[in-house]
Amino acid sequence: MQTIHGSFPIPATNYEELHTAKIVTSVLRPFKAIARMLRDRQETRNLLNLDPHLLKDIGLERSDIVDALNAGLLRGTSEHLNIRRSENRKNR
Repeated sequence: MQTIHGSFPIPATNYEELHTAKIVTSVLRPFKAIARMLRDRQETRNLLNLDPHLLKDIGLERSDIVDALNAGLLRGTSEHLNIRRSENRKNR
């Protein structure tokens, strides 16, 4: 029997399964982040289909969306749009 952090004893097979699960999770984490980023960009692209009046209601302009999409892959489009919305509200 082995223990984790001095807590309760667990059978070695469960420890090995836990270790394997942690490795798999570590390997999959970047892929999940990429999938999240791609989904975020697709949702941002969908905003381009909205009427300019609707965009104005949520504090954005079409150019804000285009800028967010052109900002690069490493910067999240949602983050970019939230910053732009704040700036647009201050400038009203």
